[in-house]
Amino acid sequence: MNWSWILLRSSIALTILGLLFFSQRFWYRSLWRVTANWGRLTLRVGLRLLYLTGLLLIILTLADNLRPDRGRILPSHSPIGALAGLWFASALAAYFCVKAVHGVEWLWRRFRKAPAAANPEAKSDMRPATAQDFVPDPSRRSFFRTASVVAGAAPFLGVMYGYAAERLRYEVRRVEIPLPNLPPELDGMEIVQISDIHLSGYMTRESVRRAVDMANDVGADLAVVTGDLITGMHDSMADCVDEVRHLRAPLGVYGCNGNHEIYARAEDLAERLYQQAGMKLLRSENALVTYRGAQFNLIGVDYQRPQDADAERHRTAGPPGYAEHLAFAQSEHVQSRGGVGN
Repeated sequence: MNWSWILLRSSIALTILGLLFFSQRFWYRSLWRVTANWGRLTLRVGLRLLYLTGLLLIILTLADNLRPDRGRILPSHSPIGALAGLWFASALAAYFCVKAVHGVEWLWRRFRKAPAAANPEAKSDMRPATAQDFVPDPSRRSFFRTASVVAGAAPFLGVMYGYAAERLRYEVRRVEIPLPNLPPELDGMEIVQISDIHLSGYMTRESVRRAVDMANDVGADLAVVTGDLITGMHDSMADCVDEVRHLRAPLGVYGCNGNHEIYARAEDLAERLYQQAGMKLLRSENALVTYRGAQFNLIGVDYQRPQDADAERHRTAGPPGYAEHLAFAQSEHVQSRGGVGN
């Protein structure tokens, strides 16, 4: 039994549960205070019940993610799980933002009181305080109240905008990579790269298909997929590879594993699925590719940490004698004389 793995997962689970408890308690108490003065009972109770339903949905989703695939309640790419995850992340971020504003307000009060406390002579001349002496500062109170509202709303609005708009806002970026001593036959070769697909409840197969179609419209000579086809162990690697297999390039389609394949322990599965789809997943391997009569050594490795990159670069350098080595990986730490990274 791998106790270190169990301890790590338990620590992560306890941390997530703790953050969930404190953040959701804060927002429920805030909701309770806001709705306490509402006149209509049905509206007040209905909104609170709606919040509790969402909270139970978050707990169900988190618990479901810890179960094996065969015992899961929610389907693999359920939008319910995606929305629950978005709510949890935005509520947690908003909780920290509001607490940060409260911390600034607390520091402001402390520093405002410090000059009076440091002047004992002024205290001896002070008359007994009356109610008129304690006049609140409306500008300060209004400022921090407004700042708390903005800090609490910004993460929710940002997540909504990102999920509804930016998530599917694909664009093709053309980058020219200058390489010294490049053989003239290889000059002008085009490589199209797709990376970090993360097929999940946030990224559907239809969305991946649209990205693949955009990549095919480039008409590149070589296609590379640099890792993170999925997000977690419950996401379908087979579905993602089934969409990626539609990439078209005269010199072939190659891929490498990203860090999320390693987290999900799906490196070997990805290699088998690539092979079945007629593509090649390079794992500390090289492939000899010919373009316009010139040859170059295409190198692909799994996701590399900085301390492992140097050893991996030497191990995958390929046989000597080729004019150019082209390395690709999900990490920018792996490079040869030419490199494509995430």
